[in-house]
Amino acid sequence: MDAAAEMMDAIDRLNIIDLLSRFHHMVDAKNWDALHALFLPDAVAEYRSLNDVSLFDLEGRYTPTDVIVEWIRRGQEPFQFNGAPTHFMTNHLVTIQGSAAQSVSYFIDFDLISGKAIGTGFYKCTHAKTPQGWRIAHMVLEQRLCDDLVAVIQAQRAAAESGG
Repeated sequence: MDAAAEMMDAIDRLNIIDLLSRFHHMVDAKNWDALHALFLPDAVAEYRSLNDVSLFDLEGRYTPTDVIVEWIRRGQEPFQFNGAPTHFMTNHLVTIQGSAAQSVSYFIDFDLISGKAIGTGFYKCTHAKTPQGWRIAHMVLEQRLCDDLVAVIQAQRAAAESGG
């Protein structure tokens, strides 16, 4: 790879990592319009629980982007464990092939008030380069919630859904 190609590859990698960072910033801020803009219109998202229990009926496959954003909103809205969770994404591995890319990133979400970890897992994403920049085409989240918090979170979600 020549120097110009190496520079473009590095810029693309940074832009993809920025896209992934923006994803969690928008989720934590509950900025659904900005979150929507990070995906291709026909994007696909999948959620897989790594716990032994069904977590809030969120497991499954979601498409297109309007449905993805609503799924994330529904998943985050009643989730108030001492305040909204704060997500961190790290250890990005990015492979770029032309205008397509793959990434794998670890993540952890914390309740910053108590300092407790809520869950861990990883994201596997397919990205597409568009005239507006890199966008998420397919996102798979595999998450394990910390065992001591599953019952607490389930009770909070049940109370929120019942209006209590």
